[in-house]
Amino acid sequence: NFSSSQCQYYTQYAVSELLRDHSIIYGTKYDMVIRSRFDLACGQDIEFTLDDSVWVPSCCPYSDRVNDMFSISNYDNYLKLSQVFLNLKEFEKEGKAEMEWALMRQIEKENLSIKRFKADYETFDVVRSTTKHKYV
Repeated sequence: NFSSSQCQYYTQYAVSELLRDHSIIYGTKYDMVIRSRFDLACGQDIEFTLDDSVWVPSCCPYSDRVNDMFSISNYDNYLKLSQVFLNLKEFEKEGKAEMEWALMRQIEKENLSIKRFKADYETFDVVRSTTKHKYV
């Protein structure tokens, strides 16, 4: 049995394997990969510049982690980021298994650069927003 974080990160890992296979078969690489949780409904524009960074929302309840709901990155960084599933046991041994913490540890492990786009829960995460009626 998988926990919710294991399910989330397994799905991302499985998608990365499909993406890698597609890239090999067709000899292409995507310029950009957007990773999003299924329960996110974004109610705002996202401003970013495609570069070698992993772009994440600025809204996160923890100062030492990143928001695990959404990211934008190039193809190579997405493949590195999606490896978090393979490292969950290692991260859990360190005493923390929260999704945001595991994602941050994967970013650090792969030495990826993080940039944050402006976001707040009221407009970015409409599903959990107290004003969601404005966007639905």
